[in-house]
Amino acid sequence: MPPLREAFDERVEEVRTYLDFLDNVEGAFLESVNSHIWPKITAPQQRILYSSVYLQLYNLVEATVTHCLAAVCTATQDRYHPSELSDNLRREWVRQKARTHLPSNPETRLEDALGLARTLIAPEPLSKWKIEVGGGGNWDEQEIDDIARRLDCTMQVPSHLKRFIANDKRALSVVKDRRNRLAHGGLSFSECGASATARDLRTLADITISYMSAVVDAFQSYLACQGFLVPEQRRSNP
Repeated sequence: MPPLREAFDERVEEVRTYLDFLDNVEGAFLESVNSHIWPKITAPQQRILYSSVYLQLYNLVEATVTHCLAAVCTATQDRYHPSELSDNLRREWVRQKARTHLPSNPETRLEDALGLARTLIAPEPLSKWKIEVGGGGNWDEQEIDDIARRLDCTMQVPSHLKRFIANDKRALSVVKDRRNRLAHGGLSFSECGASATARDLRTLADITISYMSAVVDAFQSYLACQGFLVPEQRRSNP
């Protein structure tokens, strides 16, 4: 997996390339309406193209969060013992190792507890693991803030990126809502893009990109200062 900023910039470039394409589509549509250009770009076609921006932006959001959480796990595995993790990150490791977030019968729960005990007693460092985040398709400002708090990762997102932009929703919430309604059939692609312009979508994309860039900065700082370790371990590994 490439470094966080590199992976993020690659996704951003995809979004910006598509937005440039939509600018060209909008210009071609306006020109074709008042001319005999053939083939003409129809309004439904334009709306369907516009709606895909929400999918791309949500892909950027979820991929960025996924990469950030994976980077935290990668920084700890094969190097640190569970006892060296910060209290909050150790809690996440126990959640995954003992599967406390999943329903199970007494025997399964006992086996999970025994496996956890064996790992804690052994002197070996952490093996490969991941932070459990629950169901997909729900990343927005609140969910990202919640997972950062769970890890003690300090977020510093400028206030203007948190403003409400549509129907009492912030940018990431708008993206999540449109993406989910498209994915689950609650909204057609044509309906989704009906009220948008290329300029509107670029504004939404700019806010989303800036917000997620702040998330990347926060996790890069968290990793650099070893916020995933207990304080005394950080001092011994500057």
